[in-house]
Amino acid sequence: MKAKRKYNVFIILLFIVGLPVLYFVNPSETPLVPCIFNKITGWKCAGCGITRASHQILHGNFEAAWNFNPIIFVTVPVVSYLVFGFILREWFGKQLPTIRMPLWLYIALGITIIIFTVVRNLN
Repeated sequence: MKAKRKYNVFIILLFIVGLPVLYFVNPSETPLVPCIFNKITGWKCAGCGITRASHQILHGNFEAAWNFNPIIFVTVPVVSYLVFGFILREWFGKQLPTIRMPLWLYIALGITIIIFTVVRNLN
């Protein structure tokens, strides 16, 4: 139980510290999270640009966010749901409904991400 409490505190601190840092520090000027895949291969991975896109969303610049990485518009709702569910569960003892997807949808998402990664590197 003690390890779970430390994990919970870590997650909460990550958001309390991380969001203001992401708001005030422009990752286009000061890289916050280097991409190992890009460093090794020279290719952009499916997640390249997510930090810069997140910074733009926090500032209301949705077009700039889209240009950095359109996947952000799927990532933000999913992460928001998970964080909101975490807070509800840990602080209030409430549970959000579990989202269940069929196996074919996971496979389709995986294939879509692979295609997106290849296409964005063809330019």
